[in-house]
Amino acid sequence: MCEDGSKVSINMRSAGGALRGFIRVKAILTFSLFILIAAVLGCSNTSTAATPVADIPYKNDGGSNSMDRTQTGVDTSGQNKSGDGADITRIPLDSVLGNGRPTLADFGWRTCIPCKAMKPILEELAVEYKDRLNVVIVEVYDPEQEKLVTRYGIRAIPTQIFFTADGKEVARNLGYIDKDSILKILEKVGISQR
Repeated sequence: MCEDGSKVSINMRSAGGALRGFIRVKAILTFSLFILIAAVLGCSNTSTAATPVADIPYKNDGGSNSMDRTQTGVDTSGQNKSGDGADITRIPLDSVLGNGRPTLADFGWRTCIPCKAMKPILEELAVEYKDRLNVVIVEVYDPEQEKLVTRYGIRAIPTQIFFTADGKEVARNLGYIDKDSILKILEKVGISQR
């Protein structure tokens, strides 16, 4: 009732409809915000999460960013070198396993963002530990390396596999790994920091 004694009639059906409409709009906006956040966090090009091997484009897959699988990836500017001057993307893994030194093999691909972030770390380790550690980058879409991907069960990149001096796998990491974490794993295979 109002002060003057008149009755105020509220159509509850209309009020309920307006409330339901408001709730729907709020839900849509909340869902849209969730999708936007997921897109920014989950699909960002700066992600360091592992990339499934099947999701990496290559020639004739119809993708606009397709790469020719036969490209070598050799950098002629003098980068990609191990301590002895060899290109660490071109060193055959089988040739270094069991040569008396532990091995760090990184399975990746040149267009993978976390793989690109790993490369300078691996190159640095190749130089720092040149007499004590083999560092190899296995390009997963290089036709010469595809058998290794199957042999070692690589499902996502980057994947790092740590081998003992006699070629036995002792540790594996999926995704980006920082240098300090690599050094801790290398201690397990008998390589201490200088």
